[in-house]
Amino acid sequence: MTKYFFVTFISIFLFGCFESNTVLARVNNKTLKQSDLKYLNIDKKNQEQFIHEWVKLQLLASSVKENPIINLKANFNKAKMKANIFVSNLLKNKEINKEDLLNYYKVNYQNFYEVVPKYKFQKIYVSTKKKKNIIINKISENTGIKFSDLAKDYSEDIFGKNGGYTGFVDKSVIRDNVWNKVINSPKNQYVWVDVPDGYVIARWYDSKDFKIQQSFDKVREKIRQILIKQNRENLLNQELEKLKKENKVEINLKNI
Repeated sequence: MTKYFFVTFISIFLFGCFESNTVLARVNNKTLKQSDLKYLNIDKKNQEQFIHEWVKLQLLASSVKENPIINLKANFNKAKMKANIFVSNLLKNKEINKEDLLNYYKVNYQNFYEVVPKYKFQKIYVSTKKKKNIIINKISENTGIKFSDLAKDYSEDIFGKNGGYTGFVDKSVIRDNVWNKVINSPKNQYVWVDVPDGYVIARWYDSKDFKIQQSFDKVREKIRQILIKQNRENLLNQELEKLKKENKVEINLKNI
């Protein structure tokens, strides 16, 4: 039993090693192994494409002779990649919980707002074509009757008693098709708009952008990204100070 287990273990071990060391592609003295794909965490479905890309890059790279500039850039990019891995590992153990997010929002809530355009409308809504025609006739008679009086006499919405004046309102108050048609018409020009349950005649006569406070739920992910960035910078600075003490660092800016 023990002997059988030992032989099986050795077989699996050797097979696993053989499989991981399988060369998938070769360009001159450069090789790409199965283990490389594993280390790079390449998905199974993307492995074939990655292999072809690797071969293409190696072929292109092989056509350029080595020179100090290329070596310098390569070493810099290699160091940059290592640094990014180092920072990523630092952040793994630094979780951001809901309490962190809420505390940041409470302190910085004034920075989270959206700019909402609001318009002042004057409008009349009627539910029947008969009332619409009455208003059209009243206006076309040109007897000097005021639009605000027509609104008080005929409008069936909450703004009628105010002469049709809405004050500053946003899209949540005005129907979409009415909003879009009216604000895209010239200022102070009355336009008719058909709505599912009737007719609206309206104009806009003033507009202004308002800053509206955003809720915590709306900016939660934005705050998370801010805190991740802050944590990254803080941890990086702490580690850099530590590494400076542990390593010999010299900087000479006199001759630049």
